[in-house]
Amino acid sequence: MTTTNRQVVLIVSGQEFCTTNTVLEKSSWLLNPKTASTLVSNEFVTREDEASNTPVRVCLNQLGLDLDPEFFRVCLNFVRYQCLVCSEEENLDGVLLTAKQLKLFDLVRVIEKKREDNRKSAEDVRRRQLLNMFNFTGWLHAETLKEVNYNCRPVQASEVDFSGLDLSFVQAPGEAFTGMNRSNFRKANFSNCRLYGANFRGADLSYACLRNADLRKADFRDTILVGADLCGCQVEHANFIGCSFDGAKMEKLVGVERSTIHAAMHSKLNEKPLATQKKWYTPWT
Repeated sequence: MTTTNRQVVLIVSGQEFCTTNTVLEKSSWLLNPKTASTLVSNEFVTREDEASNTPVRVCLNQLGLDLDPEFFRVCLNFVRYQCLVCSEEENLDGVLLTAKQLKLFDLVRVIEKKREDNRKSAEDVRRRQLLNMFNFTGWLHAETLKEVNYNCRPVQASEVDFSGLDLSFVQAPGEAFTGMNRSNFRKANFSNCRLYGANFRGADLSYACLRNADLRKADFRDTILVGADLCGCQVEHANFIGCSFDGAKMEKLVGVERSTIHAAMHSKLNEKPLATQKKWYTPWT
């Protein structure tokens, strides 16, 4: 028995999609007629006979699949063209769920990679926006491709949402960060940064990465450092009075004896409850 290029009508929530067996055989599992024939009937696998010109009609709802036609259209076009064809406004979350229901594993991988690329792109935009806020001018290190030297002007940016921001390797003058008190730096990345004299008083730096950062003379009074990574930091003359250190990593600190970190860890002020979360101003919208 050989397979011909027979028309197939797929019915999704009452909407019809016309295609052919040849197209559907490119799919990974559920839409492939050679596999679906075990779920529908042998008629789904075409035969060279007088009925081969009659379109095969398959209702996916009868297979227990409740799909959105708009999301299914993107999935079917992926099978046709072997690439993701959709607008920027397309709801990729809905397409991803539909692809998983149809067991289109190649499409699932493509969407997950696109979402990760979009996330990294958004992070880069936020990074550049912050650099522009400070009027940073710098250059790229040829080997690491990291911005390593900046001239800038200080900006008052207290109570701003910088959560998740990646400023690793930024070597800005300390005065650039003098107006960052009470802002949200939750899960931000300041690894290898020069934060000399920075003002993070009352800020949320929970789960932030400050590994190997220069924190000399920085003001961390009343700062939330729960789960933060401070390993390898220079902390001479830094003020940590009133900080919350639960779960923080603080191995190989440099200049501890010339900071208030030990006093802060044994202070009654460190036992007070964490500040309640509030809504922060965001400059990204």
